[in-house]
Amino acid sequence: MGEPVQPFLSLCMIIRDAEQTIGALLKSVLSGQTAFTEIVLVDTGSNDNTHQIVTDALEKPLGQTLEHMLTTPEGSLYRLHRRGHSDSIRIVRAHMKWPNDFAQARNHAFSLATGKWRMYLDADDVLEGGHNLEGWLRGVERRNPNCNAIVLPYAYSHDTTQDTTRIFRWADGWAWKDPIHEECVRSPPGHRGFAKCSEGILVRHNVNDERRLKSLKRNVTICEAALEKANSEGDALLAGRMLYFLGSYRAFDGEGDVFDPKKAEETFKNAIPLLGVNNIGGLARVNLAFLLADQDRFSEALLWASEAAGLTPELPEGLAALAIIHAMSGDYPRAAFVFDQLKTQKETLLQSTTNLTIVKGMRGAWGAITYATLGRLDDATQELAHITPAIRPQVQDLATRAQVLVLKKTGLERLRAFIEFCRWDTESVKAIEILEGLVPAGISDMVEVRQMLREVRAKVPQLE
Repeated sequence: MGEPVQPFLSLCMIIRDAEQTIGALLKSVLSGQTAFTEIVLVDTGSNDNTHQIVTDALEKPLGQTLEHMLTTPEGSLYRLHRRGHSDSIRIVRAHMKWPNDFAQARNHAFSLATGKWRMYLDADDVLEGGHNLEGWLRGVERRNPNCNAIVLPYAYSHDTTQDTTRIFRWADGWAWKDPIHEECVRSPPGHRGFAKCSEGILVRHNVNDERRLKSLKRNVTICEAALEKANSEGDALLAGRMLYFLGSYRAFDGEGDVFDPKKAEETFKNAIPLLGVNNIGGLARVNLAFLLADQDRFSEALLWASEAAGLTPELPEGLAALAIIHAMSGDYPRAAFVFDQLKTQKETLLQSTTNLTIVKGMRGAWGAITYATLGRLDDATQELAHITPAIRPQVQDLATRAQVLVLKKTGLERLRAFIEFCRWDTESVKAIEILEGLVPAGISDMVEVRQMLREVRAKVPQLE
């Protein structure tokens, strides 16, 4: 008998009290032509109906047969046979006590897998377009043999999509580190070849506000425990990372008793000396700068943004923050000088934990406002191109302000081309809002504006 064939792609998951979401995740993974020939599920202590929902998802669908292979102290091994599919799926179900450490739990799940490539999903994710994943990944192997990490788009919420590294060629020496916002790193460090998937494959966060707030409070608890441990062990870098995450929760993500801008400022300032000049240290400076700018403390904010741009020049957020805050303060000539520098900066693919989407949206809006105010209308229009449909919802009011200003400055001769350029055809309601906003804005030829309004409304007759 020949040796068992190594699975090409393994899916590794840690789950706990996921009865509201795990069914949708497994359906998204197992429906149709799945990319996975191995699935590892590690339950870290569920007290709800998660175990039974997983069992039902594997056993109950018509055409599926779950064959028990063996049971070991680590867990149970099964083979999932699906009618119409020649290859069975290796299923590993295991349990471990929750270690209050995501990296430790992920390392355990990945160690139980045997696949050449290994991917993670969380219990509150769903995978869209997964039937394309295997073919695309095999193509990456042929085109780029050095690639060992795959980036997928992650729709964290209805208005936030960011890139995350999800798939790793495991033989290249990867391991997870850090108890929260864990990162997969190589030991010893070496070549890390990225490929970014753009084949309609997307990971979507399937969570409501109640579960999001519950997860946020859990993350705060993990950070505080890890911070205490890091301090007791003298691990300054880990302590700095945990302080950075706590500051971000309190400044931008928090609700209720988590949101605390004053405490966030103190937390960032405690984190920065510990982090030094690495990328997370740069992000801490950027976040502190934006926190202060939101309070109109522009002089302080500009100092921190300048420090981020100077100490971590490879971090695109540093220079962007400096330009944005100059514009927020009303110093448009200096803002334009920095925006000009941004145009020459090559964007790097960083696993940054800040929300790059919001930074890009603010850059586009404030860049357009800056250039339009200074009469550089071509540059202003180019900056608006940074505000893609995926980004726009997060900076809606600011983007509208920028667009109205650019339209007022450019005049009607560019209005129709600009509407088409922004592809408002797919967002007719928003086009109407923009056009109606021009009526009191002093545009001279109201007949032309009203004609465009009629044309857009004709595409959404229910508004008539």
